[in-house]
Amino acid sequence: MVGVSVQREPAVERAPLLDVDGLAARLGVTRRFVRRLVDERRIPYLKLGRLVRFDPAEVDRWLNDRRVEASDFGGRRRS
Repeated sequence: MVGVSVQREPAVERAPLLDVDGLAARLGVTRRFVRRLVDERRIPYLKLGRLVRFDPAEVDRWLNDRRVEASDFGGRRRS
């Protein structure tokens, strides 16, 4: 075809995917705990063959969704 131009989407720069050890180090937890989160499907992950990888941006969103805001009571509730 003459005169047909192909438009490409701009390349999006992404952070490298994390493996189980990398995510465990980032969260400050054990490999076993990360594996449990995966087994229970409690954390977003990618399955590449038999490898499990984590997108840092998805992990950040997942963490923010679980954030617990501080209360105005400063601790225990009084009855």
